[in-house]
Amino acid sequence: MVAGVAFSVMTYSGNASYTSVAKVYEEGRQLAEFSLTDQHGQAVNKTNLAGKWTLIFLGYTYCPDVCPATLARLANLYPKLLPLADEPVQVMFVSVDPQRDTSERLKEYVDYFNSDFMAVTNPHKDLFPFVRNLGLVYSMVDDTSQENYAVDHASSVVLIAPDKTIKAIFKPESKLGQLALVNTTLLKQDFEYIVDDY
Repeated sequence: MVAGVAFSVMTYSGNASYTSVAKVYEEGRQLAEFSLTDQHGQAVNKTNLAGKWTLIFLGYTYCPDVCPATLARLANLYPKLLPLADEPVQVMFVSVDPQRDTSERLKEYVDYFNSDFMAVTNPHKDLFPFVRNLGLVYSMVDDTSQENYAVDHASSVVLIAPDKTIKAIFKPESKLGQLALVNTTLLKQDFEYIVDDY
């Protein structure tokens, strides 16, 4: 299930080449300090984003549709992005279901798509401010005692620039009867323009 995406007031790039799926911060938006834990049990913070282009996607490993579909698309896109930038490119999957998504489960899950991807989570007290700062949202059901509870989350992809600022948000395409997923062909096109302008 996918919740709506919350966007803060932003400055749009004047580059007319950007597609309709990209909301671009011309100067980059400040990313606050954060503390998460990756699939290897290691601490992750802003220093892990320095000097790299990072694509961030929210989800959880029990997600039945949007998460595996988006990660599969990102896994296919990832090698095509690497030659477009002088800096390294990384993908960060942020689990918003820390109750079930242990480090071990996150590693098994993300390795299925690409073992180079980073998977992170932490208690909600750490996740909520981080996700809100990205301009995204998620919400938990009231009763998480049921085994197969769902988590509502944004299905956009956020791009962090090498200077650790939020550079763009790529919105999913909504088509009747289909999952709302990010169009990775358009994402690649926008990524190339953003990198060239950086």
